[in-house]
Amino acid sequence: MDKEQLKHELDFLKIDPRMYNLEGSICKTGTILYKSQNTWEVIHIGDKGEQKIAEIFNSENDACLYILDEFTEYKKILDSDFKPQSSKTGKNIGDLPDVINL
Repeated sequence: MDKEQLKHELDFLKIDPRMYNLEGSICKTGTILYKSQNTWEVIHIGDKGEQKIAEIFNSENDACLYILDEFTEYKKILDSDFKPQSSKTGKNIGDLPDVINL
């Protein structure tokens, strides 16, 4: 997998392009794919601008697969957190509980 294929996959997952940069440029927050001399670095930029090298790879393919896996997991978490849970009690999703303990 190369950067173009990764971009296509991230678009398919509907990942906001502001969350990553595949050209090595520093972004406000997010994931960066950076080509060093003989390695590919995946760098994460935090909310306060802190930079952390997540992984270093010997190939573009491995680095791209790593990023794709990260965003696939991120997407799964987002989707599961916002999907309504079905109820076997016959209550509508979003109903308040019968008892509220204060």
